Amino acid sequence: MVEGEDWLFRPVARGFLDPVHIYDGTMSLDGIAMLNEMIDVLDENTYREHKAAENKAPQGGRRY
Repeated sequence: MVEGEDWLFRPVARGFLDPVHIYDGTMSLDGIAMLNEMIDVLDENTYREHKAAENKAPQGGRRY
């Protein structure tokens, strides 16, 4: 993609925004920025959930 378009279309790729809203201007750049921040938070939460699940998984050895 052209530099910067990945940021612009990231909410579209994640299904949070219809691309028509970018082209017709009904979604502002501020709105797109907020959606990108929300995606960052969701990704971080998913990462933390997976790390927590890994830490709780049995590590082998004896079970009592």
